Amino acid sequence: MSKFALSLVLVFFVFSALAEVQSPVTTAVNKTRVKTGEKFSFTVTISGSFADPKIELPEFAPFKVVSRNQSRQYQIRGGKAEMKSMIQYRLVCLEPGNFVLGRVRVKDKEKEYFSQEIKIEVYGEKIEKKEKTPDRFKGAVTL
Repeated sequence: MSKFALSLVLVFFVFSALAEVQSPVTTAVNKTRVKTGEKFSFTVTISGSFADPKIELPEFAPFKVVSRNQSRQYQIRGGKAEMKSMIQYRLVCLEPGNFVLGRVRVKDKEKEYFSQEIKIEVYGEKIEKKEKTPDRFKGAVTL
């Protein structure tokens, strides 16, 4: 066998092995560059065969969670139950800077799986928090 053919076979096996090692935990955002006050999505996807997965999310600070949505699907393939769970967060940041959404960790039995970190650039002017209660209601009595 020629060296070229042997090299191709070796590359094929390396990529095949890497594809199988891929983590069952992935994270994604719809934007990596957002303006201060602009909402964006952070999605966590967990798929595979799990007995009792425990999800540990990263700290979201300085991002604020605006909303959360979750879906879960189950399939049976080859007599084995597989789960696909998606959790989507809508986030917003009120201050500019370069930030990192940390890794998501999933524990199942004695195994641990991790996602990748995601870098987010927030540009624009800092937005001061607004008071939740308008001045006209300060000191008012609620019945």
